[in-house]
Order: sequence, then structure tokens, then C-alpha cells
Amino acid sequence: MVNHTNSSNSEGISDFLEAYPTPKDVYSQTWELILAAMGSDHADTWSKEERAAKLHYLELMDNFVTEVYALLQDSSRPKRE
Repeated sequence: MVNHTNSSNSEGISDFLEAYPTPKDVYSQTWELILAAMGSDHADTWSKEERAAKLHYLELMDNFVTEVYALLQDSSRPKRE
């Protein structure tokens, strides 16, 4: 069951950021998973279009994570008045 309270959501985000402190850390972990998936017997069932879609997903996720980390970094800076 998903808990939608702010403290719970923030804790999950904090746990993720602690485990993967930079976008590069996230990308490295994701890339390892993609390499393992592409080398598995299951990947043999994918068409070239499905394989391309998986790589496109990785590219989009890398961009997304980089932007989220930048937003989080910007929001943690003290505001100037």
C-alpha cells in the first residue's frame, strides 16, 4: 500500500538521494541493469524496435534524473531577498 503523506514521500526521496547522490550514480546503475537485460535470453524476444525503445527510455530517464537533481539542488539553496 502506498502512503501519500509528505513525510513518507520525502523519506523515500531522501533514501534514494543518499543511495545515489549524483545523476551519474543513477545512470551507472541503470546502465548496468540495461546491459544485463540486453544480454539475457528474455531480450532475444525483443524486436529491434523494442530494443531501441529500451535505449530511448534510458536516454529519457537520464535526462529526467539530471533535471530532477538540478531542481532539488536549486531548491536547497538559500533564497535571496
